[in-house]
Amino acid sequence: MIGSNEWRAMLSDCNITDPDSKYTRPELLDTVFISTNYEEEGRSLQSKVNIDDKLMRFEFYEALVRLGVAKYVKSG
Repeated sequence: MIGSNEWRAMLSDCNITDPDSKYTRPELLDTVFISTNYEEEGRSLQSKVNIDDKLMRFEFYEALVRLGVAKYVKSG
């Protein structure tokens, strides 16, 4: 699992963030972490296993796809 601090460190280490970009500013990429980690219901077995402030493996993959869309599709 990966937490928000590790998420920010990974983005920085991989040079994904760009303060001048419309889609890859650090504060916008934090919302990728938050929106990917959002859980609609709290009673399912999956939500009981899922730690609220960390990305599970499948959420991490989803976040990587969202990063790719922000960096390469939206920005052109």
